[in-house]
Amino acid sequence: MKYICFIAALLICNTLLRGQTYFSRRIDFGNVAEYGFNAFAREYGYTIIPGVSNYSGNNGIGWLNMDTLGEVQSSNWLVSPYFHYFIGVQGGVFSESSRHFLFGTRTDTLANSDGMLFCFTDWGDTLWTRIYGDSLWQAGVQCKRDAAGNFFLFGRTETSDPDGDFWLIKADSTGAIIWEKTYGGARYEYGLSFDLTVDGGFIMVGTTKSFGSPNIGSGSNILVIKANASGTQQWQRAFGSYYGDAVWNVHMTRDAGYIICGSLSDTLISFPDEDLGLPYLIRLDYRGNTLWERTYGVPTYEGGLFAVEELSDGSFIAVGKVHTGTETGIVLKVDRDGDSLWMRHQRHLYGAESWNILRDISPAPDGGFIATGMMYPREPDSSGPGPWRQDLWVLKLDSLGCAYPGCELAATGIEEEESLSGLRVYPNPTSGSVTIEVEAPAAGRVLITDLTGKVIRQVDTPPGFSALEFGYPLAAGTYLCVFITDGTRHSSQLLIVQ
Repeated sequence: MKYICFIAALLICNTLLRGQTYFSRRIDFGNVAEYGFNAFAREYGYTIIPGVSNYSGNNGIGWLNMDTLGEVQSSNWLVSPYFHYFIGVQGGVFSESSRHFLFGTRTDTLANSDGMLFCFTDWGDTLWTRIYGDSLWQAGVQCKRDAAGNFFLFGRTETSDPDGDFWLIKADSTGAIIWEKTYGGARYEYGLSFDLTVDGGFIMVGTTKSFGSPNIGSGSNILVIKANASGTQQWQRAFGSYYGDAVWNVHMTRDAGYIICGSLSDTLISFPDEDLGLPYLIRLDYRGNTLWERTYGVPTYEGGLFAVEELSDGSFIAVGKVHTGTETGIVLKVDRDGDSLWMRHQRHLYGAESWNILRDISPAPDGGFIATGMMYPREPDSSGPGPWRQDLWVLKLDSLGCAYPGCELAATGIEEEESLSGLRVYPNPTSGSVTIEVEAPAAGRVLITDLTGKVIRQVDTPPGFSALEFGYPLAAGTYLCVFITDGTRHSSQLLIVQ
């Protein structure tokens, strides 16, 4: 058995990461459930906004201020015995000086549902609220504000269609409605995220059953709609597969295009209603033309990306989850062309049945990232029995997506064995083509990656796959060969190209 040490890389890593902080916090405020939806940096540290559910069955909105080391400095809760309050989506808070705006949902004990605009202070105190809706069902998900002080509110309404439509409102600085529009087809639509565009208009995304591929089972597709400054629709695009897909976040990029994240059902090994998804990114130009689409990793149960953000160098950072025996958080960084730079699996709880899910991420002042989500502890992780007991998770990462120094080296598992689970890679070393052999009764995927986790080659394999020859030239260096099937990474082996 051989080991390879990367001393130069380790020295570079330590230099780059000097001064960056790390923490992973499990936070339980005595509720049945806390679930982090928004995380962003502030002058004194970080603000986290979770959804909460207490033991009386009431749902509300939380507010946590943390210092740069992850210690909670203050907390606040908006909970009512008469109403349920729900946060819209991850990354849905719009901040302006010392005021923070959130467009969510208020439901009463009779299940009447309206959109609700909240204005919070730095400490989570409610300054004012506004209600939007009628006697039918509405839900708020996200808000923005322009330089003139107007509010733009986005969500879903059943006012014009009992199956639901996208819902967009323009309101003045007091919250009074200037106009409202709905968008969609004859069937189900649910608006989930939007952004203001450089021409004064709007880009909107959500799920649809009216457009796109005809679904097998109960799934839906992804709908993208562009509207002008008056809310008039200009174009729309539909994306997705036959088995049902999800979308969670859209942002305008620096070049006036758009980045969208979600989940794409796998058509190779998925079945109707099985919910095997791949983390999914879509990049469009300002006219709606596709620049690129990418999926990452392997299909897992409800795998996908919940939030994405463009970084200063044009790359993108995203978070979500995959199912690796249980729910596991992921942090993904890709370059401007969508090529994977690295993907980190993150967990706080390591019990075989405990969940770890990440929902939002933002850049931190030290060059790293602050992320939030939830963990659902099961024995032996749980401190006590009880159904639906889940805690808030706040995670501070460095610029490489690591929760501790040097994780990018440990994650590769540089260890060579004669054979791992029957996988054979030969010749090794090689100066040309390489053959990969493995017994695989089920469909799967072969990946060759570099040591940062960037996927260099990827091939989907049918059931009964036994051998594959890679004849593509690779630059001299060290690579990993991985074969994945049934949603599980079965084995890996060091591959050296000379």
